[in-house]
Amino acid sequence: MKDRIEKVPELFLVAADKKTGKIAGFLNGLATDEDIFRDEFFTDADLNDPNGKNIMILGLDVLPQYRMQGLGRELVNRYAVRERKNGRRMLILTCLYEKVKMYEKMGFCDKGISGSVWGGEEWHEMSRCISYNFYGHDKASEIKAANNIYPGIETPLDLYDALSDIWCAETCAPRMRAEWTKENMTLGQCSITAFLAQDIFGGAVRGMTTESGGIHCYNVVNGIIFDLTCEQFGEKAKEFVYGSDPVQDRDSAYHFGKEEKFRRYEYIKEHLRQNTLINKDEHIGS
Repeated sequence: MKDRIEKVPELFLVAADKKTGKIAGFLNGLATDEDIFRDEFFTDADLNDPNGKNIMILGLDVLPQYRMQGLGRELVNRYAVRERKNGRRMLILTCLYEKVKMYEKMGFCDKGISGSVWGGEEWHEMSRCISYNFYGHDKASEIKAANNIYPGIETPLDLYDALSDIWCAETCAPRMRAEWTKENMTLGQCSITAFLAQDIFGGAVRGMTTESGGIHCYNVVNGIIFDLTCEQFGEKAKEFVYGSDPVQDRDSAYHFGKEEKFRRYEYIKEHLRQNTLINKDEHIGS
């Protein structure tokens, strides 16, 4: 651990109790282009590749008195956001069978039994994709906020990061709510997300007709198209043709004319406002 702290301090994330200043928990890892976990990562910090696309998580530790409060999940989520901005694609870890469900709730997928034999135990290898995959992510950094109503939200990438912690079953369209999962977090979120993005970046919200007959909304700002919620369609999203769909009126009967949709929009607005008031560099409190 001392070797990692000395050689790879930038891949630690520490939670501190704001009342005492003491460490409540921390997460640490190594960067690599490898995509299979091996035990040597635990013992050799020199395997770290600063430009590596994947992070091997070597430990998530929370002191007993701070457990069962969501601190571990918060550490993982903040770590994922930070490392996504650093260009990482995947978080990979190993855990014992009894921890699989816990990590699945944090967005990890169980890849089966790992080749790791650390401590003589049988381990499950788990991974979580953290790269930007929404349509237009490659040009999204060129779009800048037209106002400062949500401090820290400067590009659609920032908005996607923030909404990753806000999208939930409650913000999902009612007809899809039973199918919503953290792994498919953009399901049923398109119109409220697109109009929120319009509040921040301006431009137009356009809507394409889906196979089910619904309208899927996306944004166009200064000729740049981005669709923050297209991942819900999986591989089908690759077939979408953007740009010529009708401009959407937020006050129409299909959108905010529906009281439940307007309430969901207000929900994500309020939670985004609360989240952006928090200093991003502030330690996580107890």
